[in-house]
Amino acid sequence: MGATDAAKSAIHKSTRCYISDPRVARGYDGYFAGQNLFAYDSAVLDQWFVEPGHLIDLGCGTGRLLVRFARRGFRVTGVDLSKHMLAEAQAKLLREQLTAQLIKADICQLPLSSREQNDELLPGSFDYALCMFSTIGLICGRENRLRFLRSVRQLLKPNGRLALHVHNRGFNIQRHEGRVFLLSNFIKSMLGLVERGDKFLSNYRGIKGMYVHVFTETEITGLLSEAGFTVSEILALNNRRDGQLKSGFLRSIRANGFLIRASGQLK
Repeated sequence: MGATDAAKSAIHKSTRCYISDPRVARGYDGYFAGQNLFAYDSAVLDQWFVEPGHLIDLGCGTGRLLVRFARRGFRVTGVDLSKHMLAEAQAKLLREQLTAQLIKADICQLPLSSREQNDELLPGSFDYALCMFSTIGLICGRENRLRFLRSVRQLLKPNGRLALHVHNRGFNIQRHEGRVFLLSNFIKSMLGLVERGDKFLSNYRGIKGMYVHVFTETEITGLLSEAGFTVSEILALNNRRDGQLKSGFLRSIRANGFLIRASGQLK
């Protein structure tokens, strides 16, 4: 794609291994069958995005939300860098006789250059955008994450709406291995080796050292604001991720992630 050096560095080598492995895509739905978060975030999104419109799912994976919104009469576009994930999504859509525009592209490089431009990815084209299951956490580097959110803002119509999910850094304090990560991450960040919140999973579905960035609530809301979004709702997830915390007491360490709704503002 002729990516810039910054855009290239936005994807960790472990993520490239993940998206290039066809077994990961084929086993994705089975691996996450019965996932509490997927049931809950689907119900939340149905309430947040009510009126059918043009929706883009950034990091659409095997298409679980594309299918859901296509059933509801939305015009849907899915973007993913994994051809294997997109093949699974296409198979689902065909089985249900639904249509969607599926685009193999790096979400860190949108909108595409004029040479590569797809009519589906023109600025101001979308009413809604999704970036779920901490897809934004797979983007390396604060500036790359900010650049991504700014590109999403470009793709949305004025006052278009974005929904995203992130993992909560503070939740790690509840477990021994999490406390080890927090201490190690703090030391390494002080030495300039990593950013605060950069986490490497020892073995995630066969991928060693899988990268994911985990956020504080202040960090993600600050990024959204800097990118031109206004946060309209934040749901702090309970331990099982099947609903909200019953109280806001110590939510910075009790929340097992956040679901966030934001809207764009013309500047």
